[in-house]
Amino acid sequence: SFIYASISGLYFYFFLALGMIISSFISESIKKIVPKKGIFLRPTDQPCKCKYPVPKCKNMKEVGFPSTHAFVMTFFAIMVLMYHKKINSQVIISLILAIVIMIQRYTSFCHSLLQISTGASFGSIFGVLYYNFISV
Repeated sequence: SFIYASISGLYFYFFLALGMIISSFISESIKKIVPKKGIFLRPTDQPCKCKYPVPKCKNMKEVGFPSTHAFVMTFFAIMVLMYHKKINSQVIISLILAIVIMIQRYTSFCHSLLQISTGASFGSIFGVLYYNFISV
């Protein structure tokens, strides 16, 4: 995105990439301050398929709240939607990609539905706020 923005002069892609980095940082920062117990931990009642290669399922004791994948991908989809201001193929593809990634995170037992929906909610809110900030 940084290279494409430099070549094309479309600085939206630069700000999109920067926003994805910031959203990942925000999500990981939240994980450091939430309690390391209960609903904040990754699901532990299923086989570990979250990290590849599986490091003896050590990730099962880690905080998974909120889902960083859901946060970043929802941020991405919201930014693409707000940039184009209409539903087109790029918006549909970004939304499908976000949904597929969230489904994968749930079906591989990396996150609970609460962790995914919270990450998606935070990503949506941050996407709207960030887009309005860079559009000033």
